[in-house]
Amino acid sequence: MQKDDEKLKKLLEENLKATKEVREMTRYIRKYVIISQIIGVLKIILIVVPIVLGIIYLPPIIKEFVGQYCDLI
Repeated sequence: MQKDDEKLKKLLEENLKATKEVREMTRYIRKYVIISQIIGVLKIILIVVPIVLGIIYLPPIIKEFVGQYCDLI
């Protein structure tokens, strides 16, 4: 009976150790996923913002440039 208790205790200790390792890996993965999501949003912002600003500000500049060019001809 004592051997069974020792085996059970050993198995519980191994289980506890494995659980701690899994928790540490889960924390690392969670941080990695959050950072990846933030970087993904920043990439989208870096692509979309210049496009939107170009759509807003370029047409008047182009019209002014074309108007000045047409005056020269």
